[in-house]
Order: sequence, then C-alpha cells, then structure tokens
Amino acid sequence: MYRGEPGDGIAPLEQAIQLAPNDPNLAIAYWALGTCQLLSGRVDQAIDLLQTASAADHWLWVPYFYLAAAYGLRGDLDKAKSALAESIRLKPAIRSLARMRAENRWLTDPRYQALQVKTLNVGLRRAGFPDQ
Repeated sequence: MYRGEPGDGIAPLEQAIQLAPNDPNLAIAYWALGTCQLLSGRVDQAIDLLQTASAADHWLWVPYFYLAAAYGLRGDLDKAKSALAESIRLKPAIRSLARMRAENRWLTDPRYQALQVKTLNVGLRRAGFPDQ
C-alpha cells in the first residue's frame, strides 16, 4: 500500500482476516484493506471496509479519517463531515493536511503520494479538511 501498489495488499489482507476473524487487531486489518480499496479508486468497497473497521474499534481514529475521505469522494458530505469530526475528536493533533504530512514523514514513496493526492486528499478537502 505504502509503495503505491495498493492492489498488491488486497489478497493478503483478505486472507489475514479470514485466518484470524477474532484477532484483537482486526480493526487495523479492515482499515488497511479499506485504504487499499480507497487508493485503488474503489470507493464503495472502501466505505464498507472502513465502516467495519470503525465498528470493530470505536476508539481508533484512523478508520474514521479514511472513511471521511471515502465519503467525500462519493459526494456524501454529511457523512464525510461526521466521520472527520469523529476522527478529530479521537486524534485532535491531525487537524490539517499539513499536520497529517508532518505526522507521517515516513510516507515518501512518490507512487503512494500520487495516489494519496488524488483520493485521500481530495475526499478530505471535500469534507472540509483544511490544507493548513
């Protein structure tokens, strides 16, 4: 996913979920799978998986964050804003795209960054997430 090849992560993540359906980190697996789908442009699949991730762990901020982007891309702005508000409530430090980049300096692969710019960032902006 972070190498800019999210499609390569889908089958292994689906297999991991099948092999360990009661794993305590299941929310992370669903988040990663939803993110792979989002970065691949499959917004509806991403939404389903990210909703599952947020339901699996209500205290994990990142599924809400990516869910906000997915809803934003789909044009469901009320849901996007609600998911974004929940993400910010759970992780107040991430309040802008600039702050997100600062928190994730290790995400340097240009292929990943190109996908993020046209999916995650677009959806978050539509949800009202500021650049600065």
